[in-house]
Amino acid sequence: MPPRIHRLQVKNLRSVGAEKIVIDFPEQGTLTLLGENNAGKSNITRALDILFGEMWPGSRQLDEHDFHGRDSDGLDVQIAAQVSGVRCPYCSGNVKWLKWKHDLGAPGPNGDPVTYSFVCGSDYCDRTFPKREMRTALSAAVLDADRRLDYQLSYASKFTMLSKLMRRFHERLLSDAARKEQ
Repeated sequence: MPPRIHRLQVKNLRSVGAEKIVIDFPEQGTLTLLGENNAGKSNITRALDILFGEMWPGSRQLDEHDFHGRDSDGLDVQIAAQVSGVRCPYCSGNVKWLKWKHDLGAPGPNGDPVTYSFVCGSDYCDRTFPKREMRTALSAAVLDADRRLDYQLSYASKFTMLSKLMRRFHERLLSDAARKEQ
């Protein structure tokens, strides 16, 4: 079974507030995010980029505008992905979740506000520190690493795709006289 993402959870990232947003990925096909401007579509792609993008998540620092309400005081940003098909590098069990958290109020043992961990399905495995190979394998299999995620999610490519879709939508809308009149 190839690695894949089943669910994404996001909390306190940009327009996503304290109530977690949960996105279930389809078993087959493509997940498409549709919504009005400022609905949070880019925030979801930002969360995916933090977990699976080119930069190692443990070294990722947030800017003030990345916090919900643009205020980092007392907010903990959390991103988690439920995955399958990823082997634990320590016990050969299956990884269930990859988790990333930025919390100034509860920094890790080294004083860093960022923690990056995983949950293994094995009851006997107590390791939580992800190895680079594990994350790279998931990124390559799930996110089509033939091209970098940063490129796939770049504003230029998103707006190019969006403008093409909107032009097609507009053309189809105007091609129906009754719909055009309405």
